[in-house]
Amino acid sequence: MIPELRSGTWDEDIWNLVYGMNEYRVNRFAGKIVVDVGAHIGSFSRLAADNGATSVYAFEPNPESYRLLVENVQGTQIKPYNMAIHCNSGLLVKSIPSLEETNTGGSNCVLSPDGTGTPTISMDDIIDLAGYVHILKLDCEGGEYPGLLKCTKLNRVDAIVGEYHGHATETIDGLKDYLQANGFSVGLEPTVDPLGHFFAVRL
Repeated sequence: MIPELRSGTWDEDIWNLVYGMNEYRVNRFAGKIVVDVGAHIGSFSRLAADNGATSVYAFEPNPESYRLLVENVQGTQIKPYNMAIHCNSGLLVKSIPSLEETNTGGSNCVLSPDGTGTPTISMDDIIDLAGYVHILKLDCEGGEYPGLLKCTKLNRVDAIVGEYHGHATETIDGLKDYLQANGFSVGLEPTVDPLGHFFAVRL
């Protein structure tokens, strides 16, 4: 497919890396329920849908990326949500763009100071929405820590892939320990400190 992109940004590179080159190395989507947290403009969601996923739940907090996500998933089994992952549902956050304007994948979320913004959703509530999750993908600029570390329903998730980031209070080793304590085998692939990828499969 030819996605809707923002010219002069990282959109095309991110799409090619995730959709074209299968950055997360997930090869069996057929018949699976997939959750995409930090869906950006839909590259992983479309990869899953185009390869036979039964349903895909895509969460993206940035308003402009969400607009393109909606465009890029029309007519598919993907359900888009303009929401941000957090340890609690029902809060409001603001999406703060990356200091590098072309980096459309680097937005961060902070709690809204004025009562407006994008609603949050917890990982527990995402799992309840999906019913069961065969493949959970996260690329949410540090949101993987509060999202996963506060999740009490990981027994309803089979596999997790994601990008990990630096965090003020949490570490990837702590997240690895938590996932292992919840029955996953976890692999880490550092890229550029403090970034990397993590892969977790239920034993």
